[in-house]
Amino acid sequence: MKTHHFVMLLSTFFCHSLLALPNKAEPTTNFNIIGYIQDFTVDNLSDPLSAAKITVNGISIVIPKNLKIVMPGTYLTANDIFRGPHGTKDDTKTPVKKRSCIALNDRNNIDAICPKDQPEFPYTAEIVGNIVDNTYIAGLVNIGQIPLQTSGGFIKKICYEKSAECMMKGELLVGPQKDNPLISGRVRLNDPEVNAQGGRFGAASLVEQDDRFKADQGNPTVHAATGYPVCIPRVDPASGNDALCPKSNRFGNAKRFTIGKKIASNRNGLPVSDAPICNTCEPHAMVPLAVGDYIIYSGTLEKDTKGTYISAYSLEADLGIYTSPKTDPAYVFIEVSILGAGGTAFPGIDQETGPGKVTPGQTLVTRFKIVGFTTDPSRNVDVFALDVKDAKSLDKAPRLLQSIPPEIKPPLGRFEVTVDQQVFMPPPREIRAQIKDTAGKSDQDPASNGLEWGKYDAPVAEYIFPEGRVFGGKTPQPGLIPANFEDLCFLSVGFGPLDTLDRCPEANADCPSIDANLPIVMPLAPWPASEQLPIQTTPSKSTHQPPGIFCPQAKP
Repeated sequence: MKTHHFVMLLSTFFCHSLLALPNKAEPTTNFNIIGYIQDFTVDNLSDPLSAAKITVNGISIVIPKNLKIVMPGTYLTANDIFRGPHGTKDDTKTPVKKRSCIALNDRNNIDAICPKDQPEFPYTAEIVGNIVDNTYIAGLVNIGQIPLQTSGGFIKKICYEKSAECMMKGELLVGPQKDNPLISGRVRLNDPEVNAQGGRFGAASLVEQDDRFKADQGNPTVHAATGYPVCIPRVDPASGNDALCPKSNRFGNAKRFTIGKKIASNRNGLPVSDAPICNTCEPHAMVPLAVGDYIIYSGTLEKDTKGTYISAYSLEADLGIYTSPKTDPAYVFIEVSILGAGGTAFPGIDQETGPGKVTPGQTLVTRFKIVGFTTDPSRNVDVFALDVKDAKSLDKAPRLLQSIPPEIKPPLGRFEVTVDQQVFMPPPREIRAQIKDTAGKSDQDPASNGLEWGKYDAPVAEYIFPEGRVFGGKTPQPGLIPANFEDLCFLSVGFGPLDTLDRCPEANADCPSIDANLPIVMPLAPWPASEQLPIQTTPSKSTHQPPGIFCPQAKP
């Protein structure tokens, strides 16, 4: 989940508009809206970074130009979303349409762009922004179906062929305990084809499944409870073997085991005694799911001729799969991430901001919290902010926030930290959890089917913005303390060359050649102003902040 040069005039205007703010700024008002997408339009269909308008809970909200929207497993611009369920950068193959087919007003529209009664089920948006000159302007947008839509159950059957019970290969039938015949739900991974064998984690998803809500293609979001990647066999293990999901990586009926030559241990060297060694298992390969596994899954609700099913973009199996101490490859994932946004206080207004000490018991706007899991409890997990290194480049400068030792007591493999009064500015778009001393290694030694190991990159799940501390005590209007988007450099500076869909700003395994003349993701326009300057404009001396000025500015 990852845009070229500032136009000199815009860059100059943006910087000067910040510097020209009055000494006593009048704050704008923030908003946080979650609800069904009623209407959704793009301002300029020919601009891949175009602004858009979205209506949620009856409120019309501007999505600024250059905003990358967070989808369940990827980033997309508004323009990308209007390229349909299988959008690409190619205008001849997937042209931008007038409707997204995810807004309620798209149902039975006269343009006949969307299939009848689409969307079948409502989609939602979670939007944080500021009200500027009586206009709701977004700064952060997440689009999904229902927030936190999650289900769970035991795998009753894995479908290897289409049958009376199964609508497709790779489908999971889920229900109560194994000896109860009830089938409660159907699950299909939303896992687009990556090679002749199928998707990343199993059989490729159907054409009817929407790529905009697909599983993350770089991180192992289909995993065991420890973060080890799991897969759905493409062939029945009783009659064959899936080389990308080998049956030899399933240690009999064991639900806890170690893949490697030495039993897993915690950081004090005590072995995970109930996780025996699987000598036949290969740590570069995924572990196949099996009937009887308990899974928790999230996705969008879809419908076919047999009824409804979940098109899953993430899945976790209740399996304790570990790797040998200080042995690569090993795996990690992030479960929770919360980061305070800091903010400069407005004079004369009683509010919580950062950095610095705050009144005990108050919400800390400099708080940092992360929870995750690793397959190797013997090694620390380093957590980095991935800063915008240059507004013209995709290069991200990893900045160490914390080195976290995994817990020595069960659940073994969990790492967790909450830091209340530390300055972790500026807030990044993404953070990285990386097992100690694995940097760069997975690029030279990839895991099965192109997955990375040793690290996990993800957008910050939640930002804590400044809040007022006196109810009804702020005058004159507007009423609420604004969200300090000026301190989020990826919004106020830019985010490099556009890399959504199949655009290739840099050469890698998925991009054999670089796309020339890709548009640059510049500052949001219109700007969701707070009417305040960034928290810091002078060089930093903190070990948790990058050297130099707070947000790097593009040079003309």
